[in-house]
Amino acid sequence: MSYRHPNVLPECALDIMAGVAYLKHCRYQPVMLVGHSFGGAVVIAAGALNDHVAGVVALSPQTYGAHLVGQLAPRPLLVVHGTADTRLPYSCGVQIYTGLMSRNSWYCTREPSTAWKNAPKHWNSF
Repeated sequence: MSYRHPNVLPECALDIMAGVAYLKHCRYQPVMLVGHSFGGAVVIAAGALNDHVAGVVALSPQTYGAHLVGQLAPRPLLVVHGTADTRLPYSCGVQIYTGLMSRNSWYCTREPSTAWKNAPKHWNSF
């Protein structure tokens, strides 16, 4: 999906929500949203505001726009962020995870995984 106004988070979230509304109109089951970098924050925002979203995957997400993360619960959120990322620091992913946990302490009892410590720099392989 392409955004009408790239890098304008509210407009991009509305674009995603329009796509989800279309899928719902076509009688598709609830959907999972996946976004990378700026798109990670966009899918968090759109997912938090749309009940037809079953869950969200954010790959190397930025923190700007991810403030609605606490509203995703109890739907699943997977945040994948490598420590070798040179564009957005690993702390962005940790901040999003921490934001979720601070608003929903019952949501998850696991600590962030270290399985992706050596992930590609900002997932350039995608």
